[in-house]
Amino acid sequence: MSKEKPEVGDIWMRKNKRYFIRDIKHFRQPQILWIDENLDKDGEPLDIFLKLWKYSGKAKAKISDLFEVKNDF
Repeated sequence: MSKEKPEVGDIWMRKNKRYFIRDIKHFRQPQILWIDENLDKDGEPLDIFLKLWKYSGKAKAKISDLFEVKNDF
């Protein structure tokens, strides 16, 4: 469930600002990497992330959808 386990493509809120989860890296502990509406990027350890952030929902589209090609053969 995304509320308990962030996933790529989720939208989370912090201080009334939306952030898009762009990647999850597994170092010694998982790192949540995000990007905001101003295209600022950063990350936070999972335990801190879950304490300070609020789940908002899934994104309506994925960046990969913009580059999808359909064959009509």
